Amino acid sequence: MSVGEAPHAVTWKEFDEFISAWLRNPNAKTANEWIAKHAHDHGRSELRVYQELFGAAIHKYAATVNRADQAFAEAEKDSLVKEAEALMNLLECLMFDLGDLDKEEKKLGVADLEQLLDKIKNLTRVTSPVHAMFESRNESFLLKMVEQWNGDLTILINLIQPFVPMLFSHMEGPKLQALHKSYLRP
Repeated sequence: MSVGEAPHAVTWKEFDEFISAWLRNPNAKTANEWIAKHAHDHGRSELRVYQELFGAAIHKYAATVNRADQAFAEAEKDSLVKEAEALMNLLECLMFDLGDLDKEEKKLGVADLEQLLDKIKNLTRVTSPVHAMFESRNESFLLKMVEQWNGDLTILINLIQPFVPMLFSHMEGPKLQALHKSYLRP
């Protein structure tokens, strides 16, 4: 059986179990220990477990921000905003504490980065109050990723597209536009 045919290293139920552990003790040690134990218990590589946790966290973060935006009751909206904040904290931990951005071989591949940026781009297209609450944090996340990235930045700069009127997929933040221009100067 090839990797493409193999079952997921982390199911949604297992992701929810991970989130419960993470919320009790939100730090890199908790995440690293859970990844190592889960990989060992399920015969998967730690890298594959890490990547699937990261992908699930991206998906859940974007979905939670969108659900918060659509919530009618303030209590539900507040709860979902807190959940989205916790998920962004998790993404920051996975990316900056465990992602090996300072190394030549990073834990995230091109597909992982494309998924991350696609979700964040989709969030920036909406101008609702809930989305606006996360806009600065999303932009700061991307800037920090570029700052900590060791090696060729071309992949990141190409994925972080500034606003182009003909494209419907873009990042509008002024810091990201300046970043993009500074790296693409002739």
